[in-house]
Amino acid sequence: MPLHDYYMLQFAILLTFKHFICDFVLQDAEMAESKSIYLGKLGLSHSFHHAIGTFMVCILFLNPPWAVILSAVDFFIHYHIDWIKMRFGPRSYRDKHYWVWFGADQFLHQLTYILLLILVIYTGQTVDFKI
Repeated sequence: MPLHDYYMLQFAILLTFKHFICDFVLQDAEMAESKSIYLGKLGLSHSFHHAIGTFMVCILFLNPPWAVILSAVDFFIHYHIDWIKMRFGPRSYRDKHYWVWFGADQFLHQLTYILLLILVIYTGQTVDFKI
């Protein structure tokens, strides 16, 4: 495997790990429940956690301006995916549709990371381990 491909794979794996940490370790019930309030403090805070995590991953592989850009893209998209799910989806995990919305939410977040990788590839950014 060429070194560039190896770095892209590491980049993708770390973004997925970051998502696990931000969505399932750092997020509490109050934060999750408040995401239905557009521009609510806790929903913004949750998405900010994601942006910081994305920045921490990106800075390992990309130049700082690109780390900031991709973090901002992740913040914006993550916030709106979560808001739509909490605003329009069912709240009870006992509702079958809750699991459909939950799965769609997680699927869209993973597609966001693919989008970030596509942005890196199609803008010709050099991806290498910076540390």
